[in-house]
Amino acid sequence: MGEANRRGNRENRVKQALDKYKAVSIETVKEELGLPDTAEFLGYVIHLPEKDEFIGGIKDDKFMKKWAWVKTPELALRFDDFKKAVKERGDCNGNPVIALLFDVDDKYYVGWTEE
Repeated sequence: MGEANRRGNRENRVKQALDKYKAVSIETVKEELGLPDTAEFLGYVIHLPEKDEFIGGIKDDKFMKKWAWVKTPELALRFDDFKKAVKERGDCNGNPVIALLFDVDDKYYVGWTEE
C-alpha cells in the first residue's frame, strides 16, 4: 500500500508511464526505411512483431477489454495521437510496439525504432 501511495493516484501513474515513451519523428522513420518524400503517413499502429500482427479493433466495456488482431497493416487500427496509441499498447499482452504506417504507391510500410 505504501508503494502505491508514494507513486501517486492512478491518473499520475498513467501520466508517468506515458511520459517515458517519446514519439519518434516521422522523418526519422522515413529515412530509416528509405522511403521517398512522397510517402504518406497514415497514423500510428500497434504491432506485435513476434506474431507479425496488428491491432485491428478494440472493444472495451466495464467488464472486459478485447482486442482483434489482424495480419495486414492496411486493416490495422490507426491512431492519430501517439499518446493514445501508447495508452492502448499498455493494456495489451505480449510486447507490442508503436509503429508508424506509411503508404507509398499503394504499398504499405510499417516502421519503428527500438528503444
